[in-house]
Amino acid sequence: MTAPRKMEVRKFEYPQVGKDDLVVKIDMCGVCGTDQHYWLGELDANYPIIAGHESIGTVDRVGANAAVDLGVQGEVLSEGDRVTWSNSIPCGKCYGCRWLAWPKSSYCTSAETYGNDSCEDPKLRPWLTGGYAEYMVMKPRTWVYKVPDELPTDVAVLMDTLVSIRGVETSMSVVPAMREGFAQFDMVVIQGAGPVGVMAAFKAKAMGAGKVIMIGGPKERLKVARRFGVDQTIDIEEVKNAADRLEVVRSATAKIGADMVVECTGFPAAVPEGIDMLRIGGTYVLIGCWANRGPVGIDPSKIVTRELHLVGQRYASPQQHARDLKFLVKYSKDYPFASLVTHRFSLDEVGDALQMQGKFGGMKLAVVP
Repeated sequence: MTAPRKMEVRKFEYPQVGKDDLVVKIDMCGVCGTDQHYWLGELDANYPIIAGHESIGTVDRVGANAAVDLGVQGEVLSEGDRVTWSNSIPCGKCYGCRWLAWPKSSYCTSAETYGNDSCEDPKLRPWLTGGYAEYMVMKPRTWVYKVPDELPTDVAVLMDTLVSIRGVETSMSVVPAMREGFAQFDMVVIQGAGPVGVMAAFKAKAMGAGKVIMIGGPKERLKVARRFGVDQTIDIEEVKNAADRLEVVRSATAKIGADMVVECTGFPAAVPEGIDMLRIGGTYVLIGCWANRGPVGIDPSKIVTRELHLVGQRYASPQQHARDLKFLVKYSKDYPFASLVTHRFSLDEVGDALQMQGKFGGMKLAVVP
């Protein structure tokens, strides 16, 4: 990606591999909304960049130190291992790391990431740090996980999407009887029918939600969502008025309101609508509004007088990957995860993939180098 809405294929030399280096051959890389933000110029990037961070790959070359240091939970990495990794590498030195919840990378103020480094800056050589490529070079301190054999690549590629909705899990109440936060048998509303919304619905159901309502579109996505635990859908192409959608939710909750609403749309206008759908003491989780798409008006009195809980979630800690790998393995036979990857693109077609992403085409798009 040389600039917003500009893409070209470049060739780089295969990197030298020393004791501390790990090179992965990319098998598949998911197309994320963040990549589209870079594509549209909605997020700052040091162009040109090799985008892509939802990657699954096979260890191609690994140095002796990297084989031990980068593997998680005592795993020694070997050539031929299928792996995935955390997209965020906490620094371990800043206030967020040292005093809040190290190594919870979402609190780190200077975490390193993948998919947004300049591929011309001499200080950043060998530049291969994005998933839209044939090979990637792992950065020092990356948390690398072996992918269990029972997870096909087109299921494992959903890992980053799953960890990105950790707000559903972290919003669970420690003491469910207190009715603060999300608890078992609760009513959950998901705003957004894309891959993030579907994963949020799946996680909510897996964590014990009694009923899940999804608001979004188009119809094809809503049909897919029903296969992942969604009990009721509200098609925004049919129920176009926010007040009417609110009434559907209230009717489904005996006029009480939802226990938790999860925003997975990326559109600020969804936020005040979602807040209105909550019961007294309900929880609102914001996940999709990652890029700045402008302000939206909210009545603060609703938050105060109804004692609402607002949860913002940027990303996830590296440890979340280990937890969610287990989730995928546990539920891979119960849910058709592989069917979520509806379109595959070559490196020459990445621009086409990003354009389709913006038009809500398909479900999960993936690049296969």
